[in-house]
Amino acid sequence: EVLSDISTAASMPQPPHIYEALWHEKAHALERELRSEAAAVAEVQDRIQWLRVQLQHLPGHQDERVVEIRALLVEVADRVRDSARSAALCVSTSRLHYRVAGLAL
Repeated sequence: EVLSDISTAASMPQPPHIYEALWHEKAHALERELRSEAAAVAEVQDRIQWLRVQLQHLPGHQDERVVEIRALLVEVADRVRDSARSAALCVSTSRLHYRVAGLAL
């Protein structure tokens, strides 16, 4: 069998300085990867801190603006409910009126 140059080179003993160079290269690659991961973690931590600050600026349940808005929404809901009842009563009354008018003819 004829061995390729790559398999022949891989099976041949390498001088110690080549192994050292390979380990240094791997170490540098791992350092770059760790720096990249650390930068990503720092970015996420910054984002979390920013979100915490934003949450502190949100109005709470007892904030007078929120209380006023809730009161206005209750008032609007009441008016809508009253209008719906009035409309239903009008429809019901007009149906009754047409039925009575139909009987009178």
